[in-house]
Amino acid sequence: MLKNKFIWSVTAFTAMLQLSLLNFEANHNILTIYTFSTYPYSFELPNWLTVILMPTFVYSCLCLIQTRFKQNARKRAKATTFTLIGFLLSFNYGATISGSVYLGYADYVGILIIAIAFIAFLVKAYRAECILGFALSLCIVFGALSGIVYSVITAAVCYALYKLRLFTLQCYRQNSQDLENIIN
Repeated sequence: MLKNKFIWSVTAFTAMLQLSLLNFEANHNILTIYTFSTYPYSFELPNWLTVILMPTFVYSCLCLIQTRFKQNARKRAKATTFTLIGFLLSFNYGATISGSVYLGYADYVGILIIAIAFIAFLVKAYRAECILGFALSLCIVFGALSGIVYSVITAAVCYALYKLRLFTLQCYRQNSQDLENIIN
C-alpha cells in the first residue's frame, strides 16, 4: 500500500525533474498536436505550467493507485504485482515510442500507435499506473504537457475499446444462449 510520504516524495522528485528539464531543454513548454498533415500544431505555454502540471498529474495518479489498493486490501500482493507490471510495461512502451520519434523512425511509431488498439482489447491499459508510466516516458522527448495530453487521450481510447470488447462478448454470449434455447 502506498503511504502519503511516498506519494509526496515522488511528487516532489517529479517537480525537481521538471525544473531540471526546463533548464536543460527549451522545448518542454510547447504543446505539439500531431495531425495527419505534414505540419503539426504547436502552442507555446508558460514554463511554470509544466512545473505545476506534471507533479499534479503524478500526485493524482498515485492517489488513484492508492484508492485501488485500499479496495483490494485482501489481494494486496497480487494488486501490487499487477500495478508494477502495468507501470513498467507502459513506461517501456512509451519510451519505445519516444525513442522512435527521437531517432526518426516514423513508420515504426505508426505501427506502435496502431498496436495500442490491439493491446487495449486484451489489457486494462486505462488504469492509473499505465497512464502514469506512459506519460513519464513520453515527457522526456515530447515535454510534460504533450506527454500528459497524449497519455490521457490514449487512456480514453483504451477505455472505450476495452468496454467495447466487454459489450461485444456479452452480446455474443447472449446470442449463443438464445441460439441454444431455439435449438433445444
